[in-house]
Amino acid sequence: MLGRNFTPEEEKPNGPNAAIISHGLWQLAFGGQANIIGQSDVMKMVLGQGTKLAAVGVGLGAFALTRVMSTLLFEVSATDPVTFAAVVALLAVVALLACYVPARRATQVDPMIALRSQ
Repeated sequence: MLGRNFTPEEEKPNGPNAAIISHGLWQLAFGGQANIIGQSDVMKMVLGQGTKLAAVGVGLGAFALTRVMSTLLFEVSATDPVTFAAVVALLAVVALLACYVPARRATQVDPMIALRSQ
C-alpha cells in the first residue's frame, strides 16, 4: 500500500490540505508515480489538463464558427483579426475560470469533513 497517514496538523480544521484518491485515479492522473504522493501539485495538474482541453476547444471552435458568426454580425468579416482575437481571448478566460474555480474550491475542502459526510 502506497501513501502516508494524515499528520496531526492535517486532521485539524483549517489545517493544511490533503487528498485521498483511488488507485485507479492515481494510475490515470499520475501514471502511478510514487513521488507524487505528498506533493501539492494537484491543482497544477488539474489546471494543466483543463488548459489543454480549453485550448483545443477554443481553437477549433473559433476557426469552425468564423463563417457562421460573420453572417450574424453587422459589418464584420470572417477573418477580422480584432474580433477574432477578442473572441478567442474571452473564451480562453472563461475556460480558465471554469477550470480554476472548481480546482481551487476542491483544495479548500477539509478531507476529514469530506470523508465523514460520505
